[in-house]
Amino acid sequence: MSHLPIRLLARPGETANSVHFQAAFAGLQEQTVADEADPGCAPARLLTGDGQSYDLGNLCAPTAVTWREQRVADLVTHTYAAPGVYEAALHWGDAVGAATAETDGRAMAVTTAAAPAVALFQIKPLPDDPFQRLVKLKVEGLQPGQSVRLDAAAGQVWRLALAEDGGDLLAAEFALTYAKPGLYVATLDLLDDEGFWLSTLAETPLEILELAAAPAEEEAAPSAEAPTPAVAETAAEA
Repeated sequence: MSHLPIRLLARPGETANSVHFQAAFAGLQEQTVADEADPGCAPARLLTGDGQSYDLGNLCAPTAVTWREQRVADLVTHTYAAPGVYEAALHWGDAVGAATAETDGRAMAVTTAAAPAVALFQIKPLPDDPFQRLVKLKVEGLQPGQSVRLDAAAGQVWRLALAEDGGDLLAAEFALTYAKPGLYVATLDLLDDEGFWLSTLAETPLEILELAAAPAEEEAAPSAEAPTPAVAETAAEA
């Protein structure tokens, strides 16, 4: 039985009257041993709104570690017999995600979320420990309900929200620990009030060396790509 939020996304297909359906999963903050053994798998069934349905088999949610690469799962592309507006639904265990599929030639409505500004995303070595880093983070302009998800690789994931006393500035500072040398990538993602991905704010590579002479500092700039807007009429919480 599923216990995680899910959304159904409906994108225009490549042919007339076709719609490509996807499932989107909310970002997890952390993963327990029990969750790793059962990340959330359940039978899935898609109702397209025109009387057709697809049994999709067992659909599994990503873990906290794999969420960045697997937060969206492709389902099916369905071709409707005639142009129109259809109300589709994805049943995943006891969760339901709904979406409006439009096939009348109009672009599906979207809402562009104002992108916060990354004022500081700095990762510095800690003295006498080449396997640790200190991360300092400041994000300005967060909207109410929005949060930032930091994935520092090696299973280190945090979901950070604004303080309850108000304001739109998120500031945080804490240590990262890596078990072995290697190249890693730390990424900041913007999430909406339900934990679903809105855009990638910044990312930076970092190298962990066995030698005491670790790199002086890694600092990221905001992603060069324009933030991807959140789809408005194609999403519903489980």
